[in-house]
Amino acid sequence: FGSRRCGSRLCVGPLGGIPYLFAVGDAMGIDFVRGGGGRVKNKKREIKSENPYLVLLCKLYKFLARRTDSKFNKVIYKRLNMSGRNRPPLSLSKLMKFMDGKDGKIAVVVGA
Repeated sequence: FGSRRCGSRLCVGPLGGIPYLFAVGDAMGIDFVRGGGGRVKNKKREIKSENPYLVLLCKLYKFLARRTDSKFNKVIYKRLNMSGRNRPPLSLSKLMKFMDGKDGKIAVVVGA
């Protein structure tokens, strides 16, 4: 596991059997074959607000987005989790346009 054929030579890595790639004319680098070591995994963003109602809303929509097939719940959870800077605005005129002909319905707005 610690050695590998690189071009015409056999390359052995000194660090715990991690193979190195030595090719003539190429830059030296580590070949992460096993486990993809050194890769940074992205962490999901969690809400930082101390508002208990917002935290509970996030928990509710996180559960609904995971347990139902509704795209609506996924969008609401994503928008609740956004930072204020990244949250897209929604004007009243645009809301009125979207709600045209939907009398008796309730509009949910998550925006700035």
